[in-house]
Amino acid sequence: VPASAGKFTTKCGDGQVNGSGWYNLKTVDTACRVARKLADHYVFEAGGNDDGFKGWNCSEKQLGDELWRVNCHREKRGKFQRVRFLYGA
Repeated sequence: VPASAGKFTTKCGDGQVNGSGWYNLKTVDTACRVARKLADHYVFEAGGNDDGFKGWNCSEKQLGDELWRVNCHREKRGKFQRVRFLYGA
């Protein structure tokens, strides 16, 4: 991770469907609209799997029985973009 990556300063909210979802979405050099699409895809379409959606690379760490923290990054147009969120039930 480049030193210029910075801290997660942009807060983009939560997304829920039928009681489960993603929470505490934060970004660096990424618009909330883009970050929400990534979180929606990761949780609701890819089933919690990193499938390289739009060039994003994601990793997750299990924090509890049904809670994970996801960190994603990509480089686009010279910017190192980062997204972080929690997901679970």
